[in-house]
Amino acid sequence: MPASDPAELLSSLLKHAQSVGATEADAMMYEHTDITLARRMRQPETIERSESSALGLRVFSGHGQAVVS
Repeated sequence: MPASDPAELLSSLLKHAQSVGATEADAMMYEHTDITLARRMRQPETIERSESSALGLRVFSGHGQAVVS
């Protein structure tokens, strides 16, 4: 069951990591939207929109660690 709320998703990831043996874990998520407008001779020429998102998880188990992003 995918979580639609970012806080719920991160919480779920951390709980799962601990349930499979992680001694510590942290997670991060970001979303970014960028809009670019190019003009030529005072008129809009192109408008571009881009969106990106990222998720990272770091898990510690004893003295070892793993990172995924």
